[in-house]
Amino acid sequence: MTGPHFTVGARVRTVDFGLGTVVKVLPDGALVRFDAYGTTLLRQGFAVLTLLDGGASVTRTPLGPPPGRRVGHGPTPPNLRERQAMEALRFGLVPYAALDEMTLGYGHLHAWISSRLPETHNGTPQVSAVFGPFGAGKSHAMAVIRQVAERRGYLTARVEVDGQTVSLAEPEKLLHALWGTLRGETFTSATPLLDLYIAAANKWKSVPAVAPKGIDRTLHNFTVIKEAVRRDAIGDHGEALDAVLASSPTVSASAVNNQLRVAKVMRTGEMATMKRIIGSRVDERPYDFVEALAGHAIMAERAGHQGIVLTIDEFEVDQSLLAPAKRQQLVRLLQVLSQYLKGNTDHRAAPVALFFATVGEDGHTGDRVIEQLISDRPEARYNLHPWLPEEDLRDLAGKINRLYAAAYGLTEAIDSALVARVEADLDAMGSGDSGLIRAFIKRYVGALDVRYGPRKV
Repeated sequence: MTGPHFTVGARVRTVDFGLGTVVKVLPDGALVRFDAYGTTLLRQGFAVLTLLDGGASVTRTPLGPPPGRRVGHGPTPPNLRERQAMEALRFGLVPYAALDEMTLGYGHLHAWISSRLPETHNGTPQVSAVFGPFGAGKSHAMAVIRQVAERRGYLTARVEVDGQTVSLAEPEKLLHALWGTLRGETFTSATPLLDLYIAAANKWKSVPAVAPKGIDRTLHNFTVIKEAVRRDAIGDHGEALDAVLASSPTVSASAVNNQLRVAKVMRTGEMATMKRIIGSRVDERPYDFVEALAGHAIMAERAGHQGIVLTIDEFEVDQSLLAPAKRQQLVRLLQVLSQYLKGNTDHRAAPVALFFATVGEDGHTGDRVIEQLISDRPEARYNLHPWLPEEDLRDLAGKINRLYAAAYGLTEAIDSALVARVEADLDAMGSGDSGLIRAFIKRYVGALDVRYGPRKV
């Protein structure tokens, strides 16, 4: 299989490392974040990657979380974390392996994130937004949000919308992309939603109604899964059940129900059946979307977690690429979401928090939509700036210096004049399409490589 088959965000599997997500496509392979290894990025050749949901054969993965300890070949280098972080910085990516060290104003951002979590608001749903120009660090901030939330006991999921394959105008596709990344500080699984429902079924006889009016999809699905657990049928049907919960486009609820009836897990005429998360009626899909968020968050809570935190990045791209009709569907979904957050729908309040990242107040339609979503919550806004004061810039350079020295065992002092040289280069040549802060980081790391390397990772 060759490179063009792979895209950023694609789910892949390898024999050695299991399931993961493509973070960046390279000429001969990809940088992959594997589910079992936290935030570590590993470079993998195309030959060892199996693309999921793309026609490739997929070997059945055992249900439940994979082992928490890393399985590797030989001892792990003591500076692996620092090297992985430097590799990410070279590509202009978020240095997940060193978020604490590489985040300017970490304490202030941490305090804001903590104030926006459901636990700070009596367990009720919350929405927040990070604003900033291109390259100002929005994706970095979203990574810190997930880190803080996971350390506080939440499960997190993330998605970057693109207005085409993943969009809020298509809630089923969006949810499928989101739930494939669901994880916690000590929770990883090939079938994460199913594991939550199983844990809840083992602890509770029933769950509260999520959607008192109409079809309560959460209650139906919980009831079926609880029966499958009772009949010890999860091993044979678990992946199919998880696919329905995760809004898979390739597995239908009706097919899974037929499968369960044939296996005598369900009887014909059974009141509770597996329900498609997002229904076929377009006008009801925003409400189905709200129920999906609330229902899965309640299951997470019942399974012993604090709730679920979702980060939705690149929102301005979603808006700019949508056709007018699709844009109206997106706006309608966010209007219904806003009503739920205000307690004006009949859905049960759940411990779920959404964080959007979008370009600032530059006239984008998407920005106005998000502004309206948080209009009555000024505290829900976090602003990033296009450039850093000189003091912060030198602080950032110092952080990179320390990380670089730790990664490659440097003992000599790094030339402090490099900062001024990179600044001068940016003034002369501009930042291109990277944004000033991101461009500074990439060029500064490049300057370090020229002066002290280049280094191999």
